[in-house]
Amino acid sequence: MRRAVYYLSPALILSIAWEGLVRFPGLGTLATPLGPGAVARADLVLAPGLAADRTGTRMGQGGGCYDRALARCEGTPTVVLLHPGELVGDDDPPLPREHHDRAVDAVLIAEGLVDLGLSRWRSPRGAG
Repeated sequence: MRRAVYYLSPALILSIAWEGLVRFPGLGTLATPLGPGAVARADLVLAPGLAADRTGTRMGQGGGCYDRALARCEGTPTVVLLHPGELVGDDDPPLPREHHDRAVDAVLIAEGLVDLGLSRWRSPRGAG
């Protein structure tokens, strides 16, 4: 099974490497970087976030780094990882979305996986 690990700077994908190894600045090379195009071959994307709503809008830190990466993997299930309380409730207004923002399919919080039902992808039985 192939696994990819992303190391992102605020402005650029620096390295994507197979087998869970990655090149970190100052630590040397642990694997051969595959380059920014490798994200398009991912089976699943786990993205960080500061908040998300039930329309799939993910709020990051404002640099657009993950949005640029997610644009390369159209159709790949994307799950945002959030802390409890960062998933906007049904009664709250949705987060603002701009033209470059990429929607997520699900939210993973401590309580479990919340499938937003916005894509053909469906969470495993018992989740969400």
